[in-house]
Amino acid sequence: MPIYRYTAINRHGDRKKGKHEAANEESVKEYIQSLGYHPLTVKRFIGDTQISLKQKIGTKDLALFCRQFYVMLDAGVPIIRCIRILRTQMANKRLKELLDQIYQELQKGRELSSIIGDHTKDFPDMLVQMVKVGEASGALDKIMERMAIHFEREFTLSNKIKNVMRYPLFLIGVTGAMLIVIFTFVMPTFINIYDNLNVELPAITRFMLNMSGVFSQNWYFILAAILLGILIFRRYIINGKNSLWDRFLLKVPVLNHAIKSVASARLSRTMAILFASGVSLTEILDITKRLVNNRIVERGLEHAKYETQKGTSLSRAVAQIGFFDPMIISMMTIGEETGAMDTVLHKAANFFDEESEYSIQKLVSMIEPMMIILIAVVVGFIVISVALPMFSMMGNI
Repeated sequence: MPIYRYTAINRHGDRKKGKHEAANEESVKEYIQSLGYHPLTVKRFIGDTQISLKQKIGTKDLALFCRQFYVMLDAGVPIIRCIRILRTQMANKRLKELLDQIYQELQKGRELSSIIGDHTKDFPDMLVQMVKVGEASGALDKIMERMAIHFEREFTLSNKIKNVMRYPLFLIGVTGAMLIVIFTFVMPTFINIYDNLNVELPAITRFMLNMSGVFSQNWYFILAAILLGILIFRRYIINGKNSLWDRFLLKVPVLNHAIKSVASARLSRTMAILFASGVSLTEILDITKRLVNNRIVERGLEHAKYETQKGTSLSRAVAQIGFFDPMIISMMTIGEETGAMDTVLHKAANFFDEESEYSIQKLVSMIEPMMIILIAVVVGFIVISVALPMFSMMGNI
C-alpha cells in the first residue's frame, strides 16, 4: 500500500505531522480523525520512502529488535512504550517505518501479533506466531528472548555461509576480469606481431587468437548471452520446481555434509523454540519448512506434516524424508518418549551448530586451493599459448 504524509490539527490548535500507510487518502483522513485531529493536508509520499521500502529487514535487524524489546519488557516497560522507544533507535529505515505504523495501530487497541501479521513480507512467520503465543501466555518477554537468541545464531550461521562463498566469487570475478583484459587488449597485440613475422602458429595459439578475435568483435553478444544464461540458470535450475540445483549440491562431496549440518541445525533450533512455546505440531512443521532453504527438505517436511496428521510420530515422519542425520531422528524419538522435546532438540541444535561450523571450515580449506589451482591452470594455458611461437622463432635462429 502507498504511504501518505499528512498535516493535522486538533481543537486545541496543536499541529501534528506524520506518515501513514493506507489504500487511499480517505482512509488516511479517517485514521487522522480517529486520533482526535482534523486533517489539513494529505499527500502521497514518494521521496525517500521508495528507498527505504527497498531496504530489507535482515536477520541482524530482527535480532537487535527482539533483544532490545526483551530487555525493556523484562524491566516491566509496557508494550506500547517499548515500541515508541524502539522506533527511534532502529537504524534500518524500513523497520523504523513499520514500528511507526505498529505504534499507531497499538494506540487504536489492536494486538501486536495482529499488527505484525499484516506485514508478513517484512516479519517472518515464526516471529508472528511466537508473538501470538507470547501474548496468549503472558510471557512475551521470554518469547522475545528466545527469538533474539534464534536470530542472533541465524545471523552468525548465515554470515559463515556468505564468507564461504565470498572468496570463490572474488577469485572468479578477478579471473573473469583478467580474461576480458587479455582477450580484448593483450591478444590483439600478439595477432599483429605474428602476422608481421609470418610465423606458423601452433594449434593452441591459433585457438587463443581466434577466441580473442571472436570476443573483441562480438563482446556485446557474448555479454548478452552470459546474462541471459544466468537468468535462465537462476529461474529454471536454482529456483525451478524440480529442485535440480538442490539435488546437484547434495551430490557434491563435503558440500552435501555442510548443507545437511546447516539444515539440521536450523530444523532442531527452530523446533526447539516452537515446542518450548507450546505451538502445535502442524504449525511447527509449517514454519520450519520455510526456514531450511532447501526445496527437497521443504517438500519432505510438508509430507511429514501430512503423516503426523494421520497419527505417525514426528521422528518417524522426519526419518521418511531420508535427509537428516540419524542422530537427530534418535533425539526426536527420545524427546517423544520423555516428553521433553524442546530440551532434547535444543541440545541437538547446539551439536549441529558446532558440526556445521566444522563442515563450513573444512569446505573453505578445500575451496581455496582448488580455486588457486584453477586460476593457475587458466593463466598457464594463456602464457603457454602466447610463448610457444616465440620459442619456435628462437629455435629457428
